[in-house]
Amino acid sequence: MLFSLTRFSMSEVAQQRMKIINFYEEYGEKATKEAFGADRKVISRWRKRLKIKHPLKPGDFGHIVSDTVERVTDGVKDYFYDAIDATLKFALTLNYNRLTSRNIKDFYHRFKNVYPLTIKSWQSDNGSENLGEFDDELKRDGIPHYFSYPRCPKINTYIERYNRTTQEEFIDNNLDIIYDKPLLHQRLADYLIFYNTQRPHKSLQLRSPVEYLIDKEGMSQKSLTYTYL
Repeated sequence: MLFSLTRFSMSEVAQQRMKIINFYEEYGEKATKEAFGADRKVISRWRKRLKIKHPLKPGDFGHIVSDTVERVTDGVKDYFYDAIDATLKFALTLNYNRLTSRNIKDFYHRFKNVYPLTIKSWQSDNGSENLGEFDDELKRDGIPHYFSYPRCPKINTYIERYNRTTQEEFIDNNLDIIYDKPLLHQRLADYLIFYNTQRPHKSLQLRSPVEYLIDKEGMSQKSLTYTYL
């Protein structure tokens, strides 16, 4: 099995490794070695590549985690792409009608355009939409791409909390206009401005991400741009 992985593309390799890691966590080293030829050392090496380093240090900005919220309304699927700085809590959500690597790449560029700092790393799950064009773009930009894996709450907690927030505070409250995309996108932009510049966060001493950044980095509020769409 390990030898045969050389015949796959990089995205296929990542997916196969995830399957083997999940098998290892459920059935143990002996069964995994018999089935795939991968022992504990191999699994450990793969895990190091999949994980983002934790715990994050205070003020260690630039580590972005992302995920997608799927919403089905009257049989029609909508996807809300989410990304957040794990420490600063600066976030972006955009609505797309398909879950593809090209759309994730577009979302990444839009995030990079509004994010006020330098992106140091990007974490996502290993779904096919997070591979391909998007993964290639991160490599071109020199940004390490880490993958989360199941049953690891410490890694997933930041984005899962933000997913719940966007669902409860925005998506669920705007289902009546979900098909009116111009209006939906405008309300979403307004919500994001509120989230990043006014909404207090407990982890930021009840300040918004932008307020916290201004205090910590001495940045002028006029130097920040809030154009999301």
